[in-house]
Amino acid sequence: MSRRTAVNFYRLLVSASLLCLACEARAAEPDERRWGVGIELTALSLPRGHLGSAPNATEYAVTPMVVGRFQVLKAVAVAAGFGLPHPSMGLGGWVAGEINAPVLANAHKTLALSLFQQTGLQLGYAGPDYFARHGDDFVGYQYAVAGPLAFAFRLPTGVCLRWAGGYIDSYVQTVPIIALTPSSELFYDVSVGTRARF
Repeated sequence: MSRRTAVNFYRLLVSASLLCLACEARAAEPDERRWGVGIELTALSLPRGHLGSAPNATEYAVTPMVVGRFQVLKAVAVAAGFGLPHPSMGLGGWVAGEINAPVLANAHKTLALSLFQQTGLQLGYAGPDYFARHGDDFVGYQYAVAGPLAFAFRLPTGVCLRWAGGYIDSYVQTVPIIALTPSSELFYDVSVGTRARF
């Protein structure tokens, strides 16, 4: 790498860093509302599953979860949830670390848009669809709360809008789930949620 290329790369790196700092300073959180509790719904799930609510057999099922979040630092949070994480999986819970970055905010910071990335662990039941995918057997809906356990990694990425004077967070995220037990599988869904902040 030539000296000129190195200098240009350094200038670009410094400019990008200053831009990120300026964005974060402009959209900084002014209040002490660190806790959030709400509801999350999954949709557009692959593979399609039989748990949750679906308008008919050819539509995607929608599954509910109760979610919570605690803002540890300005850009770091811990999120958790309990419910049906995917229509193809049984009842479960998850905990994730979150990195978030404010992008835009109004002058009073009561309306703010931020991006986030989570990395977490999930534990729950494999669900009745596990047996359908692996042996063409339908074992019954009771396996939503029984049967083999599924341990998985969750890697949600999304965008969050803080609104209503800073008391409500609404978000949309894509959620890849990498199940490790009882067999290795990849699940994917899009979820939307709303949390009350206090």
